[in-house]
Amino acid sequence: MIARAVGWLKKLKTPDRDTWGSHRYLFRKLFAITGDLDTIVEYGCGHWSTDFLAGHCKRLITVEENQKWLNSVKGRCAHRDNIEYEVEDGNVADLVFVDCVREDRQFRVQQAIQLQTSHIVIHDWERQKFYKYDQLSIPQRYMIYVDKTVAKWTALLTMEEEVYAKLVG
Repeated sequence: MIARAVGWLKKLKTPDRDTWGSHRYLFRKLFAITGDLDTIVEYGCGHWSTDFLAGHCKRLITVEENQKWLNSVKGRCAHRDNIEYEVEDGNVADLVFVDCVREDRQFRVQQAIQLQTSHIVIHDWERQKFYKYDQLSIPQRYMIYVDKTVAKWTALLTMEEEVYAKLVG
């Protein structure tokens, strides 16, 4: 009986057991170093990301194209008063999280680089060709840290040497 209960528990989808929430490993490490941030822009809202990120910033701007998905996430985050839902933006932020539709990912990363965003977090880094991350033009001022805790990798491009040193250290 106990073995069956433990087996069920292992299959339970939680952010730590579900690769859809794998970016949270990197975010936990990052926020332990930086503390909470002022503004985060999230491209592609999510059940594991939006509420979590809203808990680590004063202002979260979520950009999502799929209205049905957006409504689902809004329902889960109704208790948050620091989330702004937008269709498009050009907002300057302390951190940009890219986990949107495939066709937009490369553009969103390059846009964040052009805005000189301090921290750019990119989900699904292990799929370089599929998301065209291999075609990114990343300036030398950015240091790249890749979290490989689970099968879905998450990358951080950061301009802050102290943050990078603590992550690799």
